[in-house]
Amino acid sequence: MNTVLNLMLRNAVKTTQIISENTISTVATKVLPSGVKVGIFVIAPNYLVKGKYGDCVRDLSKLGLNQNAIAKLLEISPSTVSRLVHEIL
Repeated sequence: MNTVLNLMLRNAVKTTQIISENTISTVATKVLPSGVKVGIFVIAPNYLVKGKYGDCVRDLSKLGLNQNAIAKLLEISPSTVSRLVHEIL
């Protein structure tokens, strides 16, 4: 399952993102050659201070998502995700 999510997010087209005071809701989808649409829906806390993203990054890493997928879902840079992953370890 983790491999599927990572592959899907690599070429996903973000269809919707709603940012509210408390959450960032992201829907990323990919249309397969057969016409099947595969998607992932993520609701993450909206942390205005980047230092607070550590918990989200840790949890998504434990699910097996790669750093680029995490950055895409949380709308933060891959370098920020990389730094947070290294701080967690």
